[in-house]
Formats: sequence, structure tokens, C-alpha cells
Amino acid sequence: MDQPTPYSYLPEPVIQSILKLLSPKYAIRASLTSKLWRSAWITSPVFEFEEKSLPFKQADFYDYARRCLAVWSDHCDDRVNMEKLSVYSDIGTDGIFFPRFVELVSIATNRNVKIIELHNCSEDYHSHTILSTDSLWSLISDCKSLDVLSLKSFQLSLAITLPVFSSVKKLELSVVGIDNSSLRYLLSCLPLLEEFVVGFCFDFTELRVSSPKLKSMELSICDDDIPQNVFIDSVNLQSFTYTKAFNAQGLLRFSNCKLLKTLQIERTKISTGNAFDEYLSQIPFLENLKLKSCQINEGVTVQISHSNLKSLVVSGCFRLCKVECNTPNLRYFKYSGGILKLFKFKYCSGLLNAKLELYTGSFDGTEWFWFIRLRNFLEIFRDCEVLSMAVHLEGFPEELRNYDMLPDPFYELKHLKITNSMFPISQQANFFNAFVELFPCVETFSLKAFDCELTIKFDEDRDFNLSWIPFIRPSTSNEYDKNFEEMKECIDTIVNLLSWTEENYSEEENCADEYSEMDG
Repeated sequence: MDQPTPYSYLPEPVIQSILKLLSPKYAIRASLTSKLWRSAWITSPVFEFEEKSLPFKQADFYDYARRCLAVWSDHCDDRVNMEKLSVYSDIGTDGIFFPRFVELVSIATNRNVKIIELHNCSEDYHSHTILSTDSLWSLISDCKSLDVLSLKSFQLSLAITLPVFSSVKKLELSVVGIDNSSLRYLLSCLPLLEEFVVGFCFDFTELRVSSPKLKSMELSICDDDIPQNVFIDSVNLQSFTYTKAFNAQGLLRFSNCKLLKTLQIERTKISTGNAFDEYLSQIPFLENLKLKSCQINEGVTVQISHSNLKSLVVSGCFRLCKVECNTPNLRYFKYSGGILKLFKFKYCSGLLNAKLELYTGSFDGTEWFWFIRLRNFLEIFRDCEVLSMAVHLEGFPEELRNYDMLPDPFYELKHLKITNSMFPISQQANFFNAFVELFPCVETFSLKAFDCELTIKFDEDRDFNLSWIPFIRPSTSNEYDKNFEEMKECIDTIVNLLSWTEENYSEEENCADEYSEMDG
């Protein structure tokens, strides 16, 4: 009878999560500690073999992986299926170990595996080409349980004789050499394909995707002198992510994508103002657009125009300075970067939820004119339903102390967070009231320094509650007491500057508890 231990009472899903974090060797050992752990391991078997993380190399690695799978097979009957097989290994010069690679796949497919991930770690993965006649494809075709197939760093040369993979719903090709015809034959053998990921593959110049059940696609185009043109004609496509190396060439075209609602464009170079519109005009029912880490040519005014767009997210776009948005149905806008020149911003008046995250450099963060630009920038959001803003400052101009020099108040801002991690709260307290004067109708106001964070919440009657949390980590209790009292004095200064009374001021419970523990 198994002796009870604290680990014996863990729920089976928790045990399975623990086992998935272990190497196959230690997962097998752990499964032998009790009937519960053995049952958890058998009912959710996941095998991930990574050659570089093991002392076994080349032939010894494949022997080790085969023995692990054999032990598992011996400990469970044929009714138990394998969940996942991942193999990250070197197939050797001229693919000398590729048959051993296929042997592991054979064991997995015989146990109705659901996910197969095959990653070739050879320095020269061009040295061996997987052909249509290789037994790997017949194994995958015969496995009717397989949902996901992932191939990385292989060279593929396929023909029309490729068998049909009637169960695969997700295909991932990463850093794979594959020509136009091989791509065409491969996609034609996947009638149930719903998710397609192509990551920096090469050797092809044209990719045509017309899979009838495809719902999601991620495409990353590598930096190559040869253009890679992509044509998407998938009537059920709903989400598309496009990443293009800054110097990559090629076209992207959509047709009949009437269900495509979400488009994400990452790390793409934008040379002309209407570059985004070239994509948007092909997707009439688009609702969500995300632009991430794109590079904009200097001086270009980016134009975004779409009558159906409801959500727009723009983050980390280099040299993005001037934008025109004609999006009359826009209801959600999130922006992260520097202050923009929004020459035109048409959105759904009274219904837009806007979230702004603005950054300053070491120079303009201390310049008074930056705050004038900030006030002017916010004016275009006056008709929002909810406006939230987080500002990452590198400093504070002295003019903030002079209320007569403050710009006109902006009453529409509801949520404000100021972050200045370079200075302690003691150097920021005197500027706090200026932000309340500039944004008098905020409902929540947070100020985060490097030593603490304070938050003020207002109710409808403008009554408030102030709470704060210290970040100090001193080595002695005396040092903690000193720092704590200094911060508390700064909080009191803020209270006095804002003409609040002590009854409105409270410390966070976790702050008070931490102080009590140190005091004891």
C-alpha cells in the first residue's frame, strides 16, 4: 500500500503540470512514487527530448529517447494515447540519424499522438532533404489522431505523390527551405487545416493559400533579395498576423476573405503614407487592427482609413510622428509611444475607450513645452467615453510648480498614472498637485516612484481614498524605519498640497503589516 505523503493529495491536473516540467527520465521516476502519480503521468503523457540539454549526443541521444518511450509503453496498455512528442536534435551530416528520428515518430504515431514537433538542430540543415517518398509522411498520414505538426530547420522537396494528412488542423513551418511547388503540394494534402504558421521560410517566391477551413494564419517573411509574394484566398480566415523583415520584398494580397476580422502587422517597414491602406482596402469587414514595432520612414504621415474598424492598437512603432485616422466606427484605441501629431482622428464619438501610454526621453521629459504638446495632443480625445493615460517621465520641469503657467485644464481624462522610476517620491511630491490641477476630473490617479507607489481614488462626490505601497528593501529595521518615515512625510506633503484632511488618508494594509513585522 502506498504511504501517504503531502504530494499524494495534489489534484491530478497539478501533478500533470509538474510532470510536464520534468525531463522524460525524471517524469518516469516520479510516476513510480505512487499510484496517483503513475495514473497522472499515464493519462497525460508528454515527451520532450532536447539533445542540447542532455549529456547524451547523437546515437546515444536517440537510444535514450527510444528507451524512455519504451518504458512508458511497457507501463500502460494500448488504450492510453500519447499527448505530445517533441524532438530537438541533430540529424547529423547527410541526415545519418534521420532514420532514428523517424523511429521515434513511429512509436508516437502507434500510440495515437496528438502533437508532433520535430526540430533539426544540425549546423547545416541543407545537407539532408526530406522527400515525398520518406516514410515520415506515411507515418503522419496514417496517424488519424494527429492535430498539430511542427517542423523547424528542415529542407523539404515534395511532389504530388505526397499522402493526405486527413486529421492535421495546425501546421507550423519555421526556418524551412521549401520551393513553390512543394508548398502547393503540402497545403493540398491538409483538407482540415485551421491554423497555419510560416516563420521565416525560404526558397519560395510565391505562397498561395486557399485552404477552405483555415481560420488563423501567422506569416513571417525573411530578409531576402528574392521577393516572396503571398496570396490569401481563404473564405473562413478570421485572423492574420504579418511580420516582414525591414528589407524584405514581396506583395501581400487578400481576396474573398469576408470573415477576416483581425489583422496584426509587426516589424514591417512603412515607406509611404498609404502603405497600411493597401492592406486594409482588401479586407472590407476588418474590425481589429494592431500595428506593432513597425518602422516608419522619416517624414511619412501614416494614413489609416477603414469604415468598419472597431479596434486599433499601435505600439512601439519607430519614427511614427504623424498620423491620419479615418475610422468612424472606432470604439477602442490603444497607443504606446511618443506624442503624435494627429492631423485627423475620426472615431465613434461618445463611445471610444482610449488608452494612451506616453514616453519621454531624458531631454524632453524635463522641458515645459512637452507638457504643452501633451495638452494639445489630448484635445482630440475630448469626445471619448473613457480616456486613460499612463505617462513615463524622465523628470519634471520646474514650471510645474507655478500654477499660473499650467495649460488649460483637461476635464475628460478619467484615469492617470505617472511613472518616474528614476527619482524617489520625495523629489516628486511637490509636483503632484500640478497634475490634479491639469486633470481635475480624474477618477483614479497613480504615481509610481522607484521607492513607492501611491494611488488616489475619487467617488462621484469627489471624496477620495489615498493608499500607498513602499518598495524599500533595507538591510536593517532601523534603516527601514528611517526610509518609511521619510516616505510618510512625503505622503503627508501631498495631502497638504491638495488641501485634504487626515481622515481621507490611509495606508495600504500590506504596507502597515510589513511595517509591523519589521518593528517586531
